[in-house]
Amino acid sequence: MRARCLFPVVAAFVAQVGAAGVSYAAPPTPVPPAAPLALAPGAVDEQAEFDKARNAYRAQKYDEADARFIQMLDPEHGTLHDKVLIRQARMYWAATRLAEHHEEDATGIFETILTEDRDYEPDSLAFPTDVVNAFIDTRSKLHAKLEAIEREQFRRAAERRAREDAERQKEAARLKMLEKLAGEAEVTEKHSRWTALLPFGVGQFQNGQRTAGWFFLGAESALTVGGLVAVPVYLVDLANATSSYGYGNTTAVRAISQQYLDRANAARDVNLAFYGALAACVIAGAVQGEVAYAPDPVKIKPRSVPDAPPAVAPSPSAVSFSFGAAPVAGPDGRGIRGGTLGLTGTF
Repeated sequence: MRARCLFPVVAAFVAQVGAAGVSYAAPPTPVPPAAPLALAPGAVDEQAEFDKARNAYRAQKYDEADARFIQMLDPEHGTLHDKVLIRQARMYWAATRLAEHHEEDATGIFETILTEDRDYEPDSLAFPTDVVNAFIDTRSKLHAKLEAIEREQFRRAAERRAREDAERQKEAARLKMLEKLAGEAEVTEKHSRWTALLPFGVGQFQNGQRTAGWFFLGAESALTVGGLVAVPVYLVDLANATSSYGYGNTTAVRAISQQYLDRANAARDVNLAFYGALAACVIAGAVQGEVAYAPDPVKIKPRSVPDAPPAVAPSPSAVSFSFGAAPVAGPDGRGIRGGTLGLTGTF
């Protein structure tokens, strides 16, 4: 916010300075009026230069007007920079070239005007009828060219928009990829060959083979349970066979005892068959776990990405004040006849 002067205080004081011996009995000498401001060296009043060239054209001094317009509209060292004045100067220059019977030059200038501003209309009161008609004829002939220029501009604008859209999509894809990378962490799992030898699918689960792990776990568990179920059957039948001999050594007793003994032997065979199959399955699982062993694989695991920090509102500008004072010189720059006090605040 701009600085505002809260209050200016002008205190004029006149004093007799005895020690310096300076007296102010005479009235102050009037200050002459300031000279008008002049343009800096090298500066050009564009409107004034344009008016001179236009007046030369209206006075039918075509050579002078042509020279002035050439100097003003030079592509490298021209003195005109205002777009409106440049367009008007070109129109007057074309009228000057027509007056000098240089129709081709005038047509080229008209084309330049219409190329930059397709809707430009000359002032019919400022130019003769033949100049306005020549401008209209040039615009009619230039119609197809102007349409081609417009199509080319539209095509370039479409290509520019397509490039911008592609850049935005590329940037969005890049940001998405960065977010994905930021939300993932590489974790190295430590594997052991001793673990790969363990039964019940432990080695397969370590190697990441879940299907094989569940197969060995189920098969070995079923074989273990089957072998354990046959043990009590064997023990009961064996005990019955032993106790049956206490009823005597008759043929009937021996037959019953033999039946119990046969059932115990059958349970023992079943137990041995289950445990034999279990041993074979454990060996097969250990071999498969060692063959498919994967040493320390790297896995990608998700991790949380922190949200963007909230925007911090700008702090309000501070209010500051400043005090200033300056002396006022007397006539002819001698002595001091007063002073100026001021207080300035910024808020």
